[in-house]
Amino acid sequence: MGCYVGTQGASYDPATGEKKTFNIGQAEGITSKGSKVYIGVYPGAEIYEIDTDKAFGTDNPKKIYDIEDEQDRPFGMDITSDGKLLCGTLPIGGKTGGALTVIDTENGYKGTTYRNIIPGQSLLTVTSRGNIAYCGTSVCG
Repeated sequence: MGCYVGTQGASYDPATGEKKTFNIGQAEGITSKGSKVYIGVYPGAEIYEIDTDKAFGTDNPKKIYDIEDEQDRPFGMDITSDGKLLCGTLPIGGKTGGALTVIDTENGYKGTTYRNIIPGQSLLTVTSRGNIAYCGTSVCG
């Protein structure tokens, strides 16, 4: 869970009722694969990884990527079967042209940002099937 206008997130196990908090910015998008949880944080479109097999602490969650190119809010997130993290974003205030960023979580967190796939629109939702990303857009930005 992430907090709106907050600096903490939380994990919750409904089977046991156990709650844990951790330091992180405002979570806009969240997805997971295996023991890893990926969180897109506003402001600045920073991407964090939580390893659920480890205790929360100094390096958990850890920042793995900073989406640039005037992107600010990483809303849509999905991860492919081969470890490519897909992030759909809104640009900074007053700008148009959201982006799709693809981050390789299995090979050093290298990424590529594709801005203005649909000119003037932001990517709010992202999912994938095979090697194709499907995105929902908005004129917000």
